[in-house]
Amino acid sequence: MNEEKRDSQTKEIYRAIIGITEDLITALSRVEGLRVTARTSAFAFKGKSEDIRKIGAALNVATVLEGSVRKVGNRLRITAQFIDAANGFHIWSGRYDREMEDVFAIQDEISRALVEALKITLVGERKSSLVKAQTGNLDAYQLFLLGRYHWGKLTLEGFKKSIDYFGQAIGLDSSYALAYAWLAYAHFAGTITGCFRSKDALPKAKSAAEAALKIDEQLAAAHAALGAVKGSLEKDWAGYESEMKIALALNPNDAVAHELYSFYLTAAGRLSEALSEIERARQIDPLALDINWHLGTVYYNRREYERATAQFLRAIELDPSFVGAHWSLGRTHLQQGKTLEAAAEFDLAKGLSGNMPFWLARLGHAYGLIDHREKAKTILLDLQDMRVIEHVEPYWRALAHLGAGEIDTAFAWLHRAIDEGEFWIIFLNVDPAFEQVRSDGRFADLFQKMNLHI
Repeated sequence: MNEEKRDSQTKEIYRAIIGITEDLITALSRVEGLRVTARTSAFAFKGKSEDIRKIGAALNVATVLEGSVRKVGNRLRITAQFIDAANGFHIWSGRYDREMEDVFAIQDEISRALVEALKITLVGERKSSLVKAQTGNLDAYQLFLLGRYHWGKLTLEGFKKSIDYFGQAIGLDSSYALAYAWLAYAHFAGTITGCFRSKDALPKAKSAAEAALKIDEQLAAAHAALGAVKGSLEKDWAGYESEMKIALALNPNDAVAHELYSFYLTAAGRLSEALSEIERARQIDPLALDINWHLGTVYYNRREYERATAQFLRAIELDPSFVGAHWSLGRTHLQQGKTLEAAAEFDLAKGLSGNMPFWLARLGHAYGLIDHREKAKTILLDLQDMRVIEHVEPYWRALAHLGAGEIDTAFAWLHRAIDEGEFWIIFLNVDPAFEQVRSDGRFADLFQKMNLHI
């Protein structure tokens, strides 16, 4: 077998494994009585020879499902087994040999066998399919899996590739609702991470989410994506919460939906509820970097700085190169009056960011608050130069000017952030970074413009 053919077969097997794993997670998470760990955390142990008891402890689960996929010609051989995480003993095992085209039937068959092995009754649903085949086109399905893979990188290049792959999948099957939903997620997540302009990406996210719901109005991911866009782009807070509740009613084990609902609750100032939602998300997906970071951010917005510090350190333990955790730890130190520690984290975050405008603007604000005004003004100049070739969201430019003591300019940029539907502006109500101007009469004007009286 030549190298090219071997690489091609390896990729096909990998996609099959990813696809089957994801769909089994989705199917089992719909079963009442089961708490199923999300893909991000489950995939952290893929291909590793960790002790089952260690995996069970890390994921906080009693039972671990492991398996393998082999491809011979156009046939798949799939093995799966349940293992007791407490003692490492096998509870159940099964093997399936099918044609590649039967992949969705295999997933449903395995899901049913797993549920039976766990002795869970599917009340009123025993004869229905656990795995809903979102597409009958295997090529479209594999393109969708590639999109999910690149989306998970949470980088500009990753989001661009994911959008391309989701678009190709839709091109092969225009009724592929899940591909539309994740296309919406890609555009939306790109704005959160500073990769895309909100005013350009959010309308695309809304269009994709609405397209998904026209095809399948029972798709939880589409409702969650649409709700987030309604809050960010339209400041439709009632619509945001309504869509989140629908999404979670359809799939209570959707970690992303719990996280997005926590965003809404934070914006509304309902911080106890926000904490409950993000903690639920972490129970489902305990190793997800964004969720662990977001939990720390909720503590930060609650002014619980010791707990925020501990949580950001956990996120850094998961990924020491994660810029967001270092920056968030720095601003938490700042609120505690630990300026030297804050400066160290900000400098580290700047180095890790690769001078990405999204992070430079945040650092400009931070430097100003620790009396490094010259550094803050240098960053402002850098951002002004970058404006020609790259975008810098108005919210973060406002923070940079605030740090430099340029209050009037900061307010001008905050108004622009609202006009452009920028995501991060929704946290204006609770972010401690704005304490220095909260008593300014212009601050109340921002709330009125945002319809933020929820």
